[in-house]
Amino acid sequence: MFKSLISRISIVYIGLVGLIAVIGLASTFNLLRLEKSVDGLMSDNYKSIKAISHMMETIERQDSAVLMYLNIDKEKGIDLFTENNQMFMQWFTVEKNNITEVSEAELVEDLALQYQSYTKLFLTLQEIKSYSGLEEAKKYYNEEIITVFDNIKETLNALFTINEEAMYKNNERTSDSSRESMYSILILSFISVLGGFAASRFFVYRFLAPVKQLSDGIRKVKSGELNQYIEINTGDEVEELAKEFNNMLQRLYQFEQSRIGVLMTEKNKSLAIVKSIADPLLVLDVNYRITLINDACENFFNIKEEKYINKHILEAVGSGEVFDHISYVVGSGEDQREKIICFNKDREFYFNVIVTVVKKSDSSISNIIVLMQNISELKELEKVKTDFVANISHELRTPLTSILMGVSILSETNEGIIGKDERDIVDTIKEDAEHLDQLVNELLELSRLESGKAVFKKNFYSIYKAIESSVNQFGEYAVRKGVLLEKEIDEGLPLMFGDADKIIWAINNLIANSLKYTDEGDSIVVTVTAKNERMLISVKDSGPGIPEEYVEEIFDRFVQIKGQGIEIKGIGLGLSVVKEIIKAHKGEVWCESKLDSGSTFTIALPLYPKEALN
Repeated sequence: MFKSLISRISIVYIGLVGLIAVIGLASTFNLLRLEKSVDGLMSDNYKSIKAISHMMETIERQDSAVLMYLNIDKEKGIDLFTENNQMFMQWFTVEKNNITEVSEAELVEDLALQYQSYTKLFLTLQEIKSYSGLEEAKKYYNEEIITVFDNIKETLNALFTINEEAMYKNNERTSDSSRESMYSILILSFISVLGGFAASRFFVYRFLAPVKQLSDGIRKVKSGELNQYIEINTGDEVEELAKEFNNMLQRLYQFEQSRIGVLMTEKNKSLAIVKSIADPLLVLDVNYRITLINDACENFFNIKEEKYINKHILEAVGSGEVFDHISYVVGSGEDQREKIICFNKDREFYFNVIVTVVKKSDSSISNIIVLMQNISELKELEKVKTDFVANISHELRTPLTSILMGVSILSETNEGIIGKDERDIVDTIKEDAEHLDQLVNELLELSRLESGKAVFKKNFYSIYKAIESSVNQFGEYAVRKGVLLEKEIDEGLPLMFGDADKIIWAINNLIANSLKYTDEGDSIVVTVTAKNERMLISVKDSGPGIPEEYVEEIFDRFVQIKGQGIEIKGIGLGLSVVKEIIKAHKGEVWCESKLDSGSTFTIALPLYPKEALN
């Protein structure tokens, strides 16, 4: 009857909804019964108790009215007694019409007679006082009226007690009814929960068992098992789905059989290409375990692929720096990153380690390819070049010092000894010699920085004082040139950690570079601020700017801007020295510029708390 999966699930759903409806109806019935009990408790006995309480208050005020009549003011006493008489009869009528208990009617009749007698006695009291005097009236009050007054209070107390006890009994019956309702609902709910759970488990398992069978088949297909058949006989949509799935599997299997030879051939070709790569190469899985090693890697690290397959890369390469580089690339989410790493084997070998992350269609990591490009020869050539530059610079230093000393002596000679033309020549020689001396100093410093031989005297220093030193050094020159040199430094900046002299040197180079390319009327602003745990030092000028194609290369050695109508004023070493100094301080330096819009050079240095360096 119910062959489709939707109809079967609907039957189970309707059954569970029916259970919920039964619980709801039972709860509604019990709540109505409980509400009726509570209404009876509140509307019957409580009404009588309220009326009795008011009658007690009224009779007390009437007694006070009698005493006022006798002792204070006759007219006020009569008025007060009459006023409360009306109130007493009003509440008496309420009680008389709300008799709910067995003995309550008899007490109400007694109360009516007693109160009628009480009012008559008050009239008699008035006559006695008028004809026999106050003393006789007081005597009559103490002997007759008080007795009736006490009887009325006793009757009222008895009525109060009867209704109070009845109210307590009703309260107990209501509590019992509430507990019975609660227990019945709990039992019914418990039975419904157990029944619903059992039914849902039974039907869900029955309905979903074929789905699980189909899911297991799909999982096997994912792992490569195409030659299988899923048999499901439920007569519903799942059976139809299984048939189509089996047909798809059959076609896939046939296709795989027809293409497997071609794929294997292509795989072998790719493997042969990877194996023949001249540089060491490894392929890792997501757990950093080796899945492939090429011949160059085997030869360099003296390992065999069959021995280290499925082993961790540290077991094969043994370099923590390589593993850290791979871990960083994987953790950062980058697809590729390079890093130069030195390996010590009979001698030093330098490799440019390129880590490439191969991802699946769902962005999860499939493999990690580690290619090590041997750049040892390039490093050796670079070292030779650096040593050559350093040696040449040292060789130039001695004769250059002699030239500077000689020129200084000549420039201080009296005008009578050498003429004006000769003095101009001496000044030109001095200026060129000083420029050459600066060039030699920059070459030597750059060589030391690149070779790692530069000495850094790092300590905590004030960036404010460093900027003051740099700006003051160029202040007079800027004034002579007509360039406005300003500084903008945030207040409360923390101390910096590093070599203050080298940082000042770097800032001096940036300011000097800006002064070279600014003219009269231009401005240079040095700003300092702390942001995101870094100290940002910017030198902004309003000069001619730098073409976009040179902005990235401006920090390379000997780079000079050609064309664009910009006069070359240097050989391109100053910014290279700045880059190496900032790099040694684990900072960054960059340039932002456009033609005719000035340039901004920014240094970003990390901030270190004192406690972090202890």
